[in-house]
Amino acid sequence: MVNSAPKFLKWTQKIIPANGYLLLQKKQNFKKISTRQYYQGRHEIHIQINGKIVAKKEFILEIN
Repeated sequence: MVNSAPKFLKWTQKIIPANGYLLLQKKQNFKKISTRQYYQGRHEIHIQINGKIVAKKEFILEIN
């Protein structure tokens, strides 16, 4: 079964001045826990700012 429903997770809210910049870093732990189900295969992460997708990254999740 393929779970292709998008998940929206709000990470942070910041105000950046014109011509300013903000460096964001985040690590995600994929440790197996009983309340979370992971799906092996291709996944995408999209960064959305003011309702617009500004970056995308694809990764493959392999479950051993």
